[in-house]
Amino acid sequence: MVVSQFDHEPHTYFSKLLVDVFGTEQVLRKESKVLHLVHRLRGELFRVLMEGHAREMHRILDKAHGKAYLSVELFRSLPGERDSYFLVHEITQALDVLNEYFHFDFTPIPSEQALRKHAIGDGNSIILCLMMTPIAA
Repeated sequence: MVVSQFDHEPHTYFSKLLVDVFGTEQVLRKESKVLHLVHRLRGELFRVLMEGHAREMHRILDKAHGKAYLSVELFRSLPGERDSYFLVHEITQALDVLNEYFHFDFTPIPSEQALRKHAIGDGNSIILCLMMTPIAA
């Protein structure tokens, strides 16, 4: 959920905040530096959110028998081009954080369902589905 909700919103929020504080002219003059800092802040915020969610999922699951279902969009096709894909932003970072708390289990889900193409709007998404088991603390 963190990945799907995070796509563009922080840029909009940070940009509006910077304009409110410094004014449009000053932000535009420093645009290259500001964009770099916004991207860095966005990445750090994303990691904090992912770690919080992963820790909470890990906390509530029984360490001996608990399982969590994970379904993530790995790739998305370019608008209007169903055969050209790009990696969804932050997905590698999200999986990296989850890997610190969970083992990934591909056995309960049939292979034809574990990695599949799904039509969304005028494009396609490649979806990965698997189960996660909490790493014993």
